[in-house]
Amino acid sequence: MDAGSGDGFATICLFGEGGRSIQMSTSPEGGLGISLLGKRCTVNLGMTPEEDVWLSIRDRQGMLGTMLGSLYDSGVHRLVVFRDRLWCSGPWRYRGSWRGRCW
Repeated sequence: MDAGSGDGFATICLFGEGGRSIQMSTSPEGGLGISLLGKRCTVNLGMTPEEDVWLSIRDRQGMLGTMLGSLYDSGVHRLVVFRDRLWCSGPWRYRGSWRGRCW
């Protein structure tokens, strides 16, 4: 456990078997984060002090797989899916099949 300081994060980390862990942290500004860390993939969930939320998933090679939420633009929720180092971004409309700006 890291209690943090006035200019750092406060973090709690629980370790599991096989090098896996879960980390929960908070920033001095009020942001919250939860990370699930494995040897080959990670999942991150966060909330800013303005209550914008985001989720990111990395694949077994450490490359971004999916991002969801208002990660870059406050209040604007997006879904971004990566495949072969290329990305596809929503929002999508359903008209018999899912469409977006994709590959």
